[in-house]
Amino acid sequence: MQPTTPDKTAIPAIDPAKIREVHNVNLGRPLLACRVDPSGKFVAAGGMNPQASIPPLVDGKFGPPQHAVAHKGWVASLAFHPAGGQLFTADYTGLLCGWAFSGALQAPLWSQPAHKSWIRTLAVSPDGSLIATGGNDNMVRCWSTADGKLVQELSGHDCHVYAVAFHPGGSHLVSADLRGGIRHWEVGSGRLVRELDVKFMYGEQGDIRLSGVRSLTFHPDGRLLACSGMSRFAGLGDGIGAATVTLLDWQTGQQQAVLVGKDPHRSFASAAVFHPAGYVLAATGGVDQGMFLAWKLGDSETCAQVKLPQSAWGMDLHPDGRHMVVAHHDHQLRLYDLVPPAA
Repeated sequence: MQPTTPDKTAIPAIDPAKIREVHNVNLGRPLLACRVDPSGKFVAAGGMNPQASIPPLVDGKFGPPQHAVAHKGWVASLAFHPAGGQLFTADYTGLLCGWAFSGALQAPLWSQPAHKSWIRTLAVSPDGSLIATGGNDNMVRCWSTADGKLVQELSGHDCHVYAVAFHPGGSHLVSADLRGGIRHWEVGSGRLVRELDVKFMYGEQGDIRLSGVRSLTFHPDGRLLACSGMSRFAGLGDGIGAATVTLLDWQTGQQQAVLVGKDPHRSFASAAVFHPAGYVLAATGGVDQGMFLAWKLGDSETCAQVKLPQSAWGMDLHPDGRHMVVAHHDHQLRLYDLVPPAA
């Protein structure tokens, strides 16, 4: 059966080993995050200045961006409402903003001082009613998407919270931290259901602390949780390790697979996505040149690895299933095609 996108549109046969850049736009500062809106017509990107940029994406090319200006620090986390119509952005001063967006950017609907310091991550619930955030104050908080009001505080992490994600079923939330600790919460009650860990993805030596869980991503059917980061630390002082994506079985919490890049270098898997054709795709960010990594589900030993022009700190799959949008350190937001060109 031919794989399809979430809206049941058939996608062409992809070959991750032949990924190629098709367009880019310079957004004027190192980029840290990017997200494609549900329609596939816009991309939001944030980075090392106090704004989010939103270029349109038409016929495989980026157009002139709009800019969301309300923040006072780096914008490293953002997401669109799953039904469209809203954009959410968060910065390193702890400010969370909700914007009306339906092709034209308007003023913020609301803004909220959400954390005492850096907001590292945010995610929107599948029904679009909640935003979860995590930050350097070790806290996880849930907010109303409608008005930005605090709904719930979840405490228990003892270090920076780097990643949050809602289960596709909507009734569960996971959060992960610098030391590889993962907490599973029940949405609504705020009950801590269980603690998981991928602590082998954390390295510590004196004042040096490496990796942790940099992103959390659920398989669309909810059966797997992908944890991105680094493992097999070869030189903590030099920041050297192997980019790694660990797959956890959601029902049991056990490791199902550990997907490791071919060569240790000074970059970690900064983001990962599940592709409907049965792949796990990841990008690496850090000191070294970025890499694009791909594994076929069920084959943890074979890794397609392609060099990218620069370190990659954010990545999102376009709804068409064939394009990837990647936020790079060299100021470039790049569009890549996973389908090889016709012979």
